[in-house]
Amino acid sequence: MPGQTRMNEQRKQIAMGLITVPRGIARLEYSAVRLPFTLLEEHVVARYWDDGVLLRLGFEHFLGSLDGFAGRLLNDDGISQRGQALMRRTEFLATADELEAKAQARRAHAGEEPQSGQAEARQAREQAQQEMGDKIAAAYQKELADEQRVRREADVRAGAANAHAERAAEERAASAEEATQADGRKPARAEATMIKSREAEGRASVTFTLDPGAGAQTAAVCGEWNDWSAGADIMRRDAEGGFSLTVDLAAGRTYRFRYLIDGQRWDNDWAADAYLPNSFGGDDSVVDLTALAEAVPPAAKKAPAKKEAAKTTRKAAAPAAKPARKTAK
Repeated sequence: MPGQTRMNEQRKQIAMGLITVPRGIARLEYSAVRLPFTLLEEHVVARYWDDGVLLRLGFEHFLGSLDGFAGRLLNDDGISQRGQALMRRTEFLATADELEAKAQARRAHAGEEPQSGQAEARQAREQAQQEMGDKIAAAYQKELADEQRVRREADVRAGAANAHAERAAEERAASAEEATQADGRKPARAEATMIKSREAEGRASVTFTLDPGAGAQTAAVCGEWNDWSAGADIMRRDAEGGFSLTVDLAAGRTYRFRYLIDGQRWDNDWAADAYLPNSFGGDDSVVDLTALAEAVPPAAKKAPAKKEAAKTTRKAAAPAAKPARKTAK
């Protein structure tokens, strides 16, 4: 049960996170839609109409209703509070005008100056204006904070994408440089050949060598005969800093192989018989043992030639003896 409850809470948080971004965009769109009304209020309504004019009260009441509806729809407390402030201001001004009208009526009836009614009306107007100003300022600050947060999140995502692209470019450059260095270590084929010899029962021995220029601390031969194992054929280091290892293999076929240097990077044998592309975007070295599988001619077949030479010698010597024997008689 605790695990199910925690999973439900995580799902709610994910759902709320997915809703937050569209709402932020909707808030920005609403601000853009409301901007003309704000300019109309500041430069036309407030300049040419007094606070108590019915048209101005109606216009501000409309803006307050619009902000209240948008705040509830977008779940934005700042917009809702701004709408409530506008609505409350119009109510206060309407009440002030009503009180002032009553005071003027009493003054006209009694011929006295309605000081108390005017003071109350003036206080109501000032209170409404101050409250409206505070609410609008708070809502405006909240909109600015939301917009800055959205921009910061976008900058963070863009920075992460740029960093990923830079790392990928650096890795590609490092791979290209390593390939260039490996090509620089490749000797001429006429100067380097692999050491191979035929053994009994269809076997062959191959000596693998790694040049000291590879700068290796450890090296291993990985190929098709050992399933590319990094620990099956560990090479021995010589006095010059190179590595070598002789491996007994079945003759009559070819083998792919590469050198694993320091357990981290791969290198080819630049004296190999051939090179074939692999599935990782590089090349594998190839050792060819097909020629070592041919049968060796038996040495016993040379004996008949010696017997024929002996017979010929005896036949050639016999006629020369008969005359000698005959002469002796």
